[in-house]
Order: sequence, then C-alpha cells, then structure tokens
Amino acid sequence: MKTTFICMIAAVTVCAAAALFYGPGSADAADRVWVPEHTLANATVIPGHWRPARKPGFVWVAGRLDGALWVPGYWNPVGSTPVGKIWVKGNWRDGKWHTGRWAPHGKGKWAPGHYSPKGRWIPGHYR
Repeated sequence: MKTTFICMIAAVTVCAAAALFYGPGSADAADRVWVPEHTLANATVIPGHWRPARKPGFVWVAGRLDGALWVPGYWNPVGSTPVGKIWVKGNWRDGKWHTGRWAPHGKGKWAPGHYSPKGRWIPGHYR
C-alpha cells in the first residue's frame, strides 16, 4: 500500500514536471505554437500538442467551428502546385494525425477530404 502511494506521488510529480517543461509556457515555445486539447463531434478527444510556428511554403489555417462541427487547423500550401500533384489536407484519423501531403493526380474528379456531419473524416478520393 505504501509502495503504491509512493509510486502514485512519483508519477504525479513526473507528469507535472513534463507539463511545465513541454506545456504552453516552455522555454523553447518561440518556434512552436501550443494547440489546446479539443473534442470532435463524435467525442474523439484531440490532445493538446505543439505545432511549428512556421513552415516554409505553407500558411497555417486555424481550427474553427463550422456550425456544431469542429474543423481542425491545418497547413495550406501557398504558391504554385507541383505538376501532376494535388494537395491532400492533413487530418485526424484512426486516433492519430496524418500530415498533409502532395499526392499524384489520378484520373477523374478529385473530391477533397472533409468531415461528415457526424464528425468522421472522409479521406479525399477520385470519383
């Protein structure tokens, strides 16, 4: 019992120290921006995390509410589109973040990825 209590105190201390070191007030936050935790319409919790403050060739589009639906923030490319490529937005799927990327342009019309009215991510695809 005493050992369990000591382990619990140690775990709480380590978590508190990590939050101070890695949380929004950490010293090397100059090149990063803290994104607070939020919950999607389907009750999926997106934990708080750091994102880079700048990304060459991209602009940050902040997360927002669209009616009752949360649309997460994402990096949007600026400038010209590489020949034969299409931009696939980053998205939260299967419990992890999938970073946006340039993908080869396929045949047919591209339907961009989007969140369904129930908050489920529908990946981009060709129709």
